[in-house]
Amino acid sequence: MVDQVVALIVDESKWLTASMGLALLALTILLHRHRRAVLPARRRVMAAMNLFFGVTIGTMAFGHLLAVTTKLALGTLKGSFLMFYVIGIVLAVPSW
Repeated sequence: MVDQVVALIVDESKWLTASMGLALLALTILLHRHRRAVLPARRRVMAAMNLFFGVTIGTMAFGHLLAVTTKLALGTLKGSFLMFYVIGIVLAVPSW
């Protein structure tokens, strides 16, 4: 069971699917909450694009940091863990 969870955490293709699904859910909630608002279409589209991009990149950055931490804990990380953490943080901070 633990091996299956670790395999899911370190698989990049699963994080892309999950992050886009989460971004679509956040976008649906945003559009549902503002469905009656009198907002210009341009502003609504920009808000939707920013939210989708931010949630996607933020979730991918979280997945990256989780995968690096998991590999570090298992002792299978190849490369500089400090550099991998910096990459994840540089992606995560602006996305949120």
